[in-house]
Amino acid sequence: MTGIGEAVAEVDPDLRPVANYRMGAMAVIGAWITGRFVVTVNSRVGVLDFNTHNWIRWDSFNYLMISAHGRSLGTCGARGFPAYFGAGHWCGTAGWLPGYPFAISVVSHLGIPADTGSLLLPTAFLIGALGVVWYGWARDLEVWRAYLLLVIVAVFPGAIYNYAAYPTSLALLALVVAILAASRDRFAVMGIAGAVAVISYSTATFVVVGLVVAVVATGWSVNRGEAVRRAAWGCLAIAPLALLAINDWIALGHWNAFELVQSPQRKQFEFPGTQLFDLVAHRSTVPQLIIGHNGAIVMAIQAVLAFCLVLAACVIGFRRWIRSGRSALDLYPAAAGASALVMMSASGAGSIWHRGIVLAAPCVVGFRRLPTWLLIPLAILISVVTALMSAYFFKNTLA
Repeated sequence: MTGIGEAVAEVDPDLRPVANYRMGAMAVIGAWITGRFVVTVNSRVGVLDFNTHNWIRWDSFNYLMISAHGRSLGTCGARGFPAYFGAGHWCGTAGWLPGYPFAISVVSHLGIPADTGSLLLPTAFLIGALGVVWYGWARDLEVWRAYLLLVIVAVFPGAIYNYAAYPTSLALLALVVAILAASRDRFAVMGIAGAVAVISYSTATFVVVGLVVAVVATGWSVNRGEAVRRAAWGCLAIAPLALLAINDWIALGHWNAFELVQSPQRKQFEFPGTQLFDLVAHRSTVPQLIIGHNGAIVMAIQAVLAFCLVLAACVIGFRRWIRSGRSALDLYPAAAGASALVMMSASGAGSIWHRGIVLAAPCVVGFRRLPTWLLIPLAILISVVTALMSAYFFKNTLA
């Protein structure tokens, strides 16, 4: 009965102890600063540096271009398009999603320069994501345990992209909102937040699929009508992909413009684990060739660490869901993480294991019940690997 009572207390926040919001704000800001320290400690960039030259790299320029001119598509080498891949291949900014550029254009209309806004937005988005994690999963914990959990989210493998001018922080914020909303049966909010995540970064779709499947499955245990209702809201989360295809068909002449641009840069779906094995055993993936020998080793270590973190968090989450009164706060993050792990392992996208994997971070809320003596070394281990990997971003070799 104690386990059931704890699960009910988790689902209904009114049954929790009164939260100290001031301490929560300190934990959130402290975790963000800690994350900033970790990603910059192995570089010459300061913890609170906001020099756009240091944080706008690689794909950041594509997002800025989309915010100013919209998405484009053309054959490589044609007028206005670089000859990256030679004749017969497609180039343009259609290979990047418009969610984050739209946010940049909004702040630009408020008088904030686009490059400045592209760096300030990730700060707001990540702090918001940490705030949602604290509010949904950590506000009934001791402040130090809450802080450690938030640090693990803030320095999760691939964290550097949550601080730089990239859309992962926006997608992460939308994902934690979607998961928390689903846990409280707010499926309309889940659908809207999921849609924001999906239109912001491609691997967010992998996370949303797992969440929607779990939501529909638990609805089926109630009755068929409830499952259908939840599935409808789940479809809302995926709808932006269909709308984007229609838009690209009308505006660019190709409904699959995103894939046309991206396909030369990656393989298609493979047997799960194939790319991860190559990344770890052979260390010859394109990102590893760019980053160099030592960086390739660090990237392999980070990929293994990320895989183990997600797997462990999902096992803990599913186990607690089974044993503690079917708490949705445990099931949905675990289901989202498991889906991300399987689908990312099958994807041929070269950036998944050093960038896209960061969107699996919400599943680590399953660690919130671990003892402090485990949380501390876990946070330190992740921080060390993230610090080593992030240094290559500032060397401009981590794409």
